[in-house]
Amino acid sequence: MSDANIGMSEITGAIFDVIARYGRALDDRDFEAAGACFTEDAQATFSGVVLAPGRAAIVAHVSGLADLAASTHLFGLPVIEVAGDGRSARAETTAVAFLAAVDDGPVRTRGLRYRDEFVLVDGVWLIRDRIHRVDWMTESASIALDRAPAEGRDGF
Repeated sequence: MSDANIGMSEITGAIFDVIARYGRALDDRDFEAAGACFTEDAQATFSGVVLAPGRAAIVAHVSGLADLAASTHLFGLPVIEVAGDGRSARAETTAVAFLAAVDDGPVRTRGLRYRDEFVLVDGVWLIRDRIHRVDWMTESASIALDRAPAEGRDGF
């Protein structure tokens, strides 16, 4: 493997890590951590809604997930194209999100597509521009779960 390929693998791995951390942060309801995946002046469009520029607007938007009982975001492998200078990249990712309503309400399952523009800022890859699109959605009944952790376990 050439040095160029090793460098490219490090870049794509770092970008994949940002995508995965974003999903985990949403599901953990750590909206500040989700926002930390974006540049301060990031632009985002969610399901056709263009947000005001900035990380704060993105955090405010995704904080709406706090109204759900739970969510799970599963991301497919992204297709990542790194610019020739190695300082910017585009990633297209598909995902499935399971969104469970409170009080044992319905579970919405959404097929998502993300198109992200990444930039390298002070050695860290961040999303500068995101387009989030819902390709399909279905709804199903939920089943009540006992969420208490097993004795002596942390529930993980």
